Amino acid sequence: MPMVLAPRRIPRPQIRSQAGQTVEGAAGGIELVRELERQFLPSIRAAEAEINASVPGVQAGVWSQPHGQATDSLGHVIALSCCLADAPPDQPDEVTLELCFGGVTGPTPTVEADVVWGHPGQVEADLFPGPVPLTEDALRLAERELPRLIQALWSAVRRGGPSGQTDAV
Repeated sequence: MPMVLAPRRIPRPQIRSQAGQTVEGAAGGIELVRELERQFLPSIRAAEAEINASVPGVQAGVWSQPHGQATDSLGHVIALSCCLADAPPDQPDEVTLELCFGGVTGPTPTVEADVVWGHPGQVEADLFPGPVPLTEDALRLAERELPRLIQALWSAVRRGGPSGQTDAV
């Protein structure tokens, strides 16, 4: 059963410029993304290096990129993708740990966190049942549970294919 946050909402985390002023809109979204990258990329990059050094036939790569540029709801994804060179032709050859942040320039950003095979994706593990408000509680939970998502990614890579079930982290 996926872990679900309490429905209590708290205001969007205050993003401040280096001068200490609150930043809103696109500038606030850029600052929010920078903070999310500072928070999550070091652990994800460490996992990338460990996978690349330890698992022959797997190429791991970290990426951080925006999505939804043609909409009013800009988002951002921070991810670690693992491509399996020896995947059977009837199975996905990529498994990805994704931290998906939606609406980063708007008043109510969201977060999703999962490990998914291929596209459109067979979910291997997820932290939330879908997008949840990006609150301080959600960020703390994502940071605290990131090692479990990384472990789920490791398990998927070692197994070499989808497990056939979704694990709640």
